[in-house]
Amino acid sequence: MTETPDPAQAFLQQVAGIAETSGLFEEVFRDPDRFAVVVHRDGALHSLELSNLELGTRELPPEAREDEILRWLTAMTRTHEGPTSWEAARPLLMPTLRTPSACSSVALEPRREDFALREVAPMLRCLTVIDDGERVVWLERSDLEVWGVAEELARQVALENLAALAGDGIERLPSRSGAPMFQVRSGDGLESSRLLLPGWLAEFAPTVDGLPICAVPHRGALLVTGDANPEAVAELAELATAEYAVAPGPVSPALYVITRDGEGFEPLVLHDEHPAARAVALGHARLAVDEYATQAETLGRLREAGVVSGVAEAAELEVHAEGSRVQTAAVWPREGVWLLPEADVVVLVDAGERRAVPWDEVASEQRGCLERVDHLDPPRWRTVRWFE
Repeated sequence: MTETPDPAQAFLQQVAGIAETSGLFEEVFRDPDRFAVVVHRDGALHSLELSNLELGTRELPPEAREDEILRWLTAMTRTHEGPTSWEAARPLLMPTLRTPSACSSVALEPRREDFALREVAPMLRCLTVIDDGERVVWLERSDLEVWGVAEELARQVALENLAALAGDGIERLPSRSGAPMFQVRSGDGLESSRLLLPGWLAEFAPTVDGLPICAVPHRGALLVTGDANPEAVAELAELATAEYAVAPGPVSPALYVITRDGEGFEPLVLHDEHPAARAVALGHARLAVDEYATQAETLGRLREAGVVSGVAEAAELEVHAEGSRVQTAAVWPREGVWLLPEADVVVLVDAGERRAVPWDEVASEQRGCLERVDHLDPPRWRTVRWFE
């Protein structure tokens, strides 16, 4: 039986092939793990993530798609001069929804503190960018210093710019349960980012059953329904998991609900008896596992490259599920020094014996077993002394 080709990898190969035959680049490399191509042009190396390009060209006919890919490659690798004043930058700012792994590469991880990133929910971040219509550049804190502008002001202006698009592309989505379900199909690459707009999710309260809940499985997807219909919640969890697994630019397989004040969003947590409790909890756990796994791989590469030193190894994050109860577990072997991921419990491994202890007990300041490591996102804790 012939295997079905992976659409994302097929697109990666297409972009790399166009780059190789364009005559623009001295070298072209493929980075399938990050869904990116790396090209060398005029003495500079460019790592180009392809999620937005794939989404933006998906419905174009073949010849038009090739032309757009070449235009994009040319624009993304030309010598770039960003706006030199706040007045010029202000209309170009946009907020985008990302996870911590957006910076998980050998090139970007050491520069994580340079970018305008802010935590908005566990494993979700707001990244402010400069979008001039041809290319998107991450806003750096050094830009703000040149303009004499506070980071929070730049973020608020970016949100105001996105607010002009808030209602674009909202469509009714058929659902098995018959409950109202909606999706954003705007085609602007900012579909998931609308969730960052204060009160955006709460606007669905009159049209869904119960409190508005949503999923952002990838950058081009934002799905909304209500929490009153258990079948609709289960269906949304299923959609989030499936699309997160296969789409370029994955964001989260988890579900989110409006905050009590209606302005923001937070992880959806269901009682153990809810039919969708296990699926929803697994979505949040999977996001944490994937983000920590990507981080561990990046830290390993940085050690190999000599960028960071030290004996500490990134410890593993596991998922323990029993019925509808799901927990994340940081594995701490007694031998060696480890960087533990934050989790529900810590699994202590000593001479082959394993025992689980609540995270708060192990991480308490009184115990002195762990110390938080600076500048890591998601956060990790270095083991200092064994928990007895």
